[in-house]
Amino acid sequence: MTVPTGLNRYFSTHPNEVDRLHRQRTDPHTPTDWVTGSTIAMAASRPAPAQSRVVRIGSRIVAAALLVRGVGGLAVSALGVGQASDQFRQWDLRLYSPLCIALGACVAIGRRR
Repeated sequence: MTVPTGLNRYFSTHPNEVDRLHRQRTDPHTPTDWVTGSTIAMAASRPAPAQSRVVRIGSRIVAAALLVRGVGGLAVSALGVGQASDQFRQWDLRLYSPLCIALGACVAIGRRR
């Protein structure tokens, strides 16, 4: 990674600032992390309410849509079908399609609980 010349001069004259920024960036226990973790733990510990028919059907549709998008995106991008740019195909194979498959699987698994 290249650092602009002005920043090199600033950090060479302020070495404590580099240490402070490094500690700030690598400290895993910020207040936001604690709030987020606590919220997730509290939500997970609550019993699930009885699901209505609309929620069951809606979750099936969401799971199916995400899984179809993920599998279809992998197939289309891997085979080179369509007119998508190379950059989109790369991101689709590395991030978008696997993320859709993972989210669809999570919705499908969560729906069964």
